Amino acid sequence: MPRWRLIGQSVRGASHERSGAPNQDAFRLWPDFADAEQLACAVADGHGGKKYFRSHLGAQFASELALKALRELCPKLKDTFAQGQALSSLPGKLSQEWLQAVEDHRQQNPATPEEARIWTAELNQDLKGGLAPVLAYGSTVLAVAVHHDEMLFLQLGDGDILLVSDTGEVIPVFPPEADLLGGETTSLVSPDAPQRMRLTFWNRPEILPAIIMVSTDGYSNSYPDAASFHQVASDIWEMTAEGNWDKVKETLPAWLTETTRKGSGDDITAVLIARSDV
Repeated sequence: MPRWRLIGQSVRGASHERSGAPNQDAFRLWPDFADAEQLACAVADGHGGKKYFRSHLGAQFASELALKALRELCPKLKDTFAQGQALSSLPGKLSQEWLQAVEDHRQQNPATPEEARIWTAELNQDLKGGLAPVLAYGSTVLAVAVHHDEMLFLQLGDGDILLVSDTGEVIPVFPPEADLLGGETTSLVSPDAPQRMRLTFWNRPEILPAIIMVSTDGYSNSYPDAASFHQVASDIWEMTAEGNWDKVKETLPAWLTETTRKGSGDDITAVLIARSDV
């Protein structure tokens, strides 16, 4: 049965460094050692724009709660009944838990004068009751759970989950959302978040990916087209196949930093999952 290893890195966007904005991405990994039969990861991207002034916190809540949910599911991935339950209940559960985490934080941390000023300037509205709006926490979420040869993929909003085969072929797990234009994205703050959350299981033990790459849209937006971005995942597969996983791990922070500076200028987060036998 296959075993897996994972690494992750998040870098502050070049434009955020210039403006003083925080890194609005967040990620969580489980476990924190190199070789495991089951693992989970979660990546979240807090929305850009001044009205989303607490989106870095929304991303932290999203990544923590998604990882918790998928850790609980990992041992059950081979159970078809558990899979059905996850498909029907996980989107609503994750959305509700995120909203509750946001509400708890709002109540315990009233809006600052600067946050109130930003909100008024952006939307021409006064903050009611001195509480930061839920909208300010807006975030996407992507997550993966793996147990030997069974996998669960989850995505709400932009970003990418890419699979790389043993021959280097790159396969996106989810296609772009056709009904969104430009920089629009679905979000945990959207009323229809549970309905827009996409989940799928990978139940093809005869065709296991060699590499899984999960990343925020700051990565893909740094390249002129999907083919150029997919080549990044293919290059990582090639380095791993040549026995250079440690080099990938060591140089990933520098790669992402160079990419945001030459590309999108946005925060970039990437998590790499590789079969230990690759």
